[in-house]
Amino acid sequence: MSDTAHSKALELLSESPYSHAGLVEALENIGFPHDEATDAADSCGADWNEQALQTAKKELYMYPYSYEKLIKNLEEWKDFTREQAVYATDSCGADWNEQAVEKLEYYIDFFDEMTREEMLQALADDGFTDEQIAYAAEQKKF
Repeated sequence: MSDTAHSKALELLSESPYSHAGLVEALENIGFPHDEATDAADSCGADWNEQALQTAKKELYMYPYSYEKLIKNLEEWKDFTREQAVYATDSCGADWNEQAVEKLEYYIDFFDEMTREEMLQALADDGFTDEQIAYAAEQKKF
């Protein structure tokens, strides 16, 4: 592993959270060979659970998620392991009822052609529980 790849890995991690696979990909995109990128990610000392947690918080800041959708996003789009995604989702401090309210507000604001039933079904499809959906509907007097 080159010191340059290792240094760049540390620099990238200081700027934004990454999964192991995401860091390898970022290093490869910069031009490092796969082996060097992997070695740098392996030896950078990152706490991948903490990286997943920071990513979860960043995602929740930008967009409302249900518990299950956040896990799925962290796994499928951010390349964290299932265990890391669950850790992050369990540890992020999200109020899932409020996430449901925010998601319902999103539907109300941007999909005015949707009926009440369609919006509530969309919340269910997004992984919110019946209790969270009922809470959101009550909060929005919807």
